[in-house]
Amino acid sequence: MEKSYDKYYVKKNPSTNEILSDGNEPMLGECAKRDCRLEPRHVKILNKGWINSGVYFLEVKPEVVETDDSSDNTRLALETEARELGVSFRANIGDDKLQEKINEAKAIK
Repeated sequence: MEKSYDKYYVKKNPSTNEILSDGNEPMLGECAKRDCRLEPRHVKILNKGWINSGVYFLEVKPEVVETDDSSDNTRLALETEARELGVSFRANIGDDKLQEKINEAKAIK
């Protein structure tokens, strides 16, 4: 399964051309390329050779979108109530329409 990685140049000391590192990890400089689609096993191999290659790959983490937990809980409650009442619904139905179907089912019972 491929993931998205950014490719960085490794920082070098300008006077000695020696690669700068912070322990086992290189100090990263300029980003050479964004969104490289690679398999994690290949990146692991490529990153082992950062001393010789002068490049290092970092995984791009997807941005976390903050959601309103109350709306998620409301939706879950609506779906649970609909199932208990035997109301059939599509997964992409809106909350308002689902509430209408639940109200109709309650009126019939």
